[in-house]
Amino acid sequence: MTAQGKRMANNGKIGRIVTIPSSTATTMALYAQHDDNDEHDDNDDKDWMSVSETMKVKDMQQELKQMGITYQECFDRESLTRKWIEMKQQPPLQQQQQQPQPPNQSTVDNDETTIKDNDNDDSIDNDSVVVDDDDVDVDDDVLDKEKVLTELRSMRVKELRTQCASANIRWGGMFEKEDLVQALWKHKQEVDKFSISGALQPGEVTDVNDAILDQELKPTQKSSSSSTLLVLDVYATWCGPCQLMAPQLQQAAQQWGSTVRVAKIDSDKCPISAGKLNIGGLPTTIVFDGTTGQELTRQEGALMKDGLLKMVQPYL
Repeated sequence: MTAQGKRMANNGKIGRIVTIPSSTATTMALYAQHDDNDEHDDNDDKDWMSVSETMKVKDMQQELKQMGITYQECFDRESLTRKWIEMKQQPPLQQQQQQPQPPNQSTVDNDETTIKDNDNDDSIDNDSVVVDDDDVDVDDDVLDKEKVLTELRSMRVKELRTQCASANIRWGGMFEKEDLVQALWKHKQEVDKFSISGALQPGEVTDVNDAILDQELKPTQKSSSSSTLLVLDVYATWCGPCQLMAPQLQQAAQQWGSTVRVAKIDSDKCPISAGKLNIGGLPTTIVFDGTTGQELTRQEGALMKDGLLKMVQPYL
């Protein structure tokens, strides 16, 4: 259609219709739409920071991915939020240029299905526990699952991160609070399987009392993780050789990891246990069978790391 002689009514005004290339028309339409948005900034201005606070991390990641924007350099929620806000503040034309076009309809359908599935997953994140009960068999009397999860979820993110650090859990990639909760829950399950009392942790030397020691020495089933060997250091705070041996025992515990439970007990604070064990000199290192709780061997005097490893090796 030519420009000459062609007229039409447009909102009560008379204007000319001209033929222009489709690509130019698309560009003009986008800029016109952007200009129209600018006219309504006062009435329709979005506070993207407030919006981001209500969003899940995976939702922001999905939007960035759809726009072809990489976010691998974002190591926490704050940096990811900044990236997402920058994307939202870009003009519509620039956003469309960045957005990758799907190669075919089937790919689009698959992506939509994936997004819907993810949305369904989000709806249950805060109401369910992603733990496979078949993988972890924990006695309900030992560990109250709901009580522990409720307690963890009531804590602040900073407190959860502190607990993760204390348990040697890497939390750098955990953006959501629930991720921290689940990591600590999983760790507690592992600890409860490793230690009958729940007080001992893999790779650590734990100072115990009479009651905890009695629990750890209870006979267990061979299939239980708590049937690992128990190495006990009987010491006193005033004992020089005991202080010399302490860091060596810690290094040995780190090397044993989850294969050996390691504990120490103060003979002055726990005279009952010291009497039962017939302690004659300090320090005294005793190795107990993990299944029966019976003593396997003992040695008096300070031992260095290599000596401790050599002492325990025949029973591993």
